[in-house]
Formats: sequence, structure tokens, C-alpha cells
Amino acid sequence: MSRLNTSVTSASLWSFANSIGTRGLSFVFFILLSRELAPSALGLMALALSVSFLVDTLCEAGLSDALVRQTELSESFINAVTTIQGGIGMLFLLLSFVLGAPIAHAFHEPLLTYLLPAVMTASLCSALALTPLAMLKRSMKFREITIRNFGGTFIGGVVGYLMARNGYGVWSLVALQVANALTAAIICYMVAGRWPKPSLNLSVLAPVAAFAWRMTGTKLLENSLSRLDQFLVGSVFGVHALGLYALAGKLCETLFSVACMPFADVFLSKLTKYIGDRAQFIQQFFTFIHFAALIGPITFAMAALFLNAFLGDLFGQQWRDAAPYIWIMLGFATVQSVAYVNSVALVALGLAKVRLNMAIISIVMWAITIGILFSHGPLMAAVAWACRVSIIFPVQIVFLKKELEFSLATYWAAMQAGWLAAGASVACYAATTLALPWTGHSLIARALALSISGAAGALVIWYASPIARSKLNQLLGVAMARLPTSR
Repeated sequence: MSRLNTSVTSASLWSFANSIGTRGLSFVFFILLSRELAPSALGLMALALSVSFLVDTLCEAGLSDALVRQTELSESFINAVTTIQGGIGMLFLLLSFVLGAPIAHAFHEPLLTYLLPAVMTASLCSALALTPLAMLKRSMKFREITIRNFGGTFIGGVVGYLMARNGYGVWSLVALQVANALTAAIICYMVAGRWPKPSLNLSVLAPVAAFAWRMTGTKLLENSLSRLDQFLVGSVFGVHALGLYALAGKLCETLFSVACMPFADVFLSKLTKYIGDRAQFIQQFFTFIHFAALIGPITFAMAALFLNAFLGDLFGQQWRDAAPYIWIMLGFATVQSVAYVNSVALVALGLAKVRLNMAIISIVMWAITIGILFSHGPLMAAVAWACRVSIIFPVQIVFLKKELEFSLATYWAAMQAGWLAAGASVACYAATTLALPWTGHSLIARALALSISGAAGALVIWYASPIARSKLNQLLGVAMARLPTSR
């Protein structure tokens, strides 16, 4: 088991390096592009990406998770998964040439006729890389995944930025998407050591068909919710309003990938190894909940404070109206950062049906909220999104409590340090800005207020989390041991 723990630690570090490095690089390119583009360009691209996002879910078809969970794999199973995923991607690429014009006419945006086939090309590239990517996750080879993601992000970002600088507008975002997906797919196959091999023997997927269908239905409902709001904002209030809304969504998505996705990738791979040992499963579950609560809430809280202070300086004055959207989404994403770990635990337990039921509950609540609030303006779409996130969290806990038989006090104890740290950061920032009202005008003072707030959160984590102290001491011990000693 020590070898497993070592591999998990290594995988966790590489997974965080992947998320922080790749998403950090993507965020830098996003800032550079946003300074060159108007909100309407981002809004138009958001409409096209809303379609491709749902197509990506259909291409995955629940088979990547099934591949990771399989105890034994055959070559025919792997080839069948590749065939299904690549075939769905090709089907939607062909459909985009047929449906592009009607969709463009419906939204009164002629450019969508050409944007949709372009983003579907990126979806096809991503679909073809799903199988080798799942194989890498299954083997916990997150170093190779990091190389793949970083390479795709860098090439795509450079291409997109150069085009934006030369006045290509929304097409710079399209080029970024296609170059990213194509580069990432090529690197993925190179590091995985296997290339696409189609197969007509699809009967080997029969044992995982029920699981795959439930996962697909669940993700489709969840992802539909995350993009349907953009359709509504864009169709009712126009691409300018959608651009502001999409900026907030992009920031939230980026931070979510940094703070939460590493847990999801490593968590699922590790928990499946403890399916037969319920005590170890529960222990690992609460360990991940603890670290998710330590990292997620304070990350989103500090990001909300930072963007409130530097939004205009960072992205340009044309984006200042996006501030309310950002505050709402990042505020409630503190809950989502822990809820995502719950969701992955349900998958590891094989409770795909439970997760599907929760997605149905979520979409019903979202529809009710949108129906009541959407008439009051695009900001209400962010409120509806936040309500959906808040409702699903307690539902997850009810199902997990029944399955794993833990107490609510134990669950709260695992999260307590993280929530206290986030609260301390926000309270410290509020106190600092109230005591020093000139922080709104001085760049240095704003940075000082944020630094004090971050330090307050870090101190709370240090004193309230023995696990965090232990891990930090271990890392410091390893670092000190590697330093050259004087004779």
C-alpha cells in the first residue's frame, strides 16, 4: 500500500501542476486576448462554444469514466471506445455544416454559420484524444497529461493572441480553440504510445452500457444547465451582455479547474482501489473533503476580492460591468468546490443513477428560478446559477450519508478549517478597506489589503488544520534534506 500512496502523492502533485500551470497559462492568454477584444466578440464565441460544450459531453458518452473504472481491459474494448467517441465527433462536425445557417438565423448572428463548423472541428480533435487520455488517468500518469495540456494551451494561446493583435476579432478565439485541441490530441497520442484504431466490434461495451448511459445523461443535464443560461442571455439581451456574463463564467471555470479538478482526477483513480475496503474508502473520502475545503473556498474568496480590486486594470475598462456577475458566481463557487468532490465519490461508488437523479432535481430548480427571475435582467441568470449550486450540495450529502453512514458533525469537521480561512480572508479585507478608504485609489494599497487578507487565511489554515501542517512539514523536510550540507 506504501507504493500506492507514493504513486498517489506523485499523481496529486502532477495533477496540481497540470491545473495550476495549464490553467494559469490559459488565464494569462485570456487576459491578453480580452484586452484586444470587445465583449461582443467573447459573447459570440460563447454561443458557439455552448454548442460544442454539449457535443463534447456526447462524444465522451460516459465511456471514459467506464474505462478508468474497469478492472481488466482488452484491446477490443479500448478500440470500441475510440470508435464510439470519434464517430460521434465526426457526426456532429457534419451536422454543423447543415445546421449552422439555421442556428445563425435564429440568433441573428450570420458569423455563427462559419463559427459552428470551426468549433466542431476542435470537438472532433478532442473526441479522438479521449481514449488515450482516459488510459493515462487510469495509470495515474499525470505527468504525461500535464505535458499534453500545457503544450496544447501554449500553442493555442500563441496562435489566438497573434491573430487578435492583427485584428481578426472573434476568429482569434476560434483559432485558439482549434489549435489547442489539435495540438493536445497529437501530444496525447504521442505520450500514450497509441494511435486511433477503429473497431466494429461494439458488443464488448455491453457490460458498461448502463453505467455509460447514466453518466452521459447526468453530464448532459449538468452541462446543459451550465450553458443554457448563456443561450438565454445571448438570445434575449444580445452578445454584449453575454460577453460580460461569459467573462464571469470563464473566470469561475478557470479557478474551478485549478482548485477542484486535481482532486477529481486523482480522487476517482484512488477511490476505485478502495471499493472493497469501506473503512479505507471513508477515510480517503474525508481526507479529500478536507483538502478540497482548504483550497476551494479560500481560492474563490481571494479571487473575488482580487477581481473586485483589479478588474479594470487587468482586463480593461470595457469589462468593469462584469463585476456583479463575477461576485455572484465566485461566491457560490465556494460551495461547488466541495460539492464536486461529493459528485466524484458517487461515481467511484458506482452510484451513477443517484447522480443522474440529482441532476434532474438541479435542472428543475434551475428552470423554476430562471422562470421567476430572468425577466429582471441578465444578472438574474447568475443568481439562478448560484441557486442551483446551493441546492444540489445538501442533496449530495444526504445520499452520501446514507451510503457511507457518517455523521454530519464529522463532515463539518472535515470542512471547518477551510471555511474559517475563507471567512477570515473576507473579513480581514473588509476591515482593511473600511479602515483605509484610500485603498480604492492606490494600486499599492489595494495589493497590501489583499496580501493581509491572504495572510489571515493562511494563518487560520495553519492553526486549524493539523493535516496541512503535517504535509507542509513533510515538504519542508524533503526540501531541506536535498540542500547541500557544508563540511
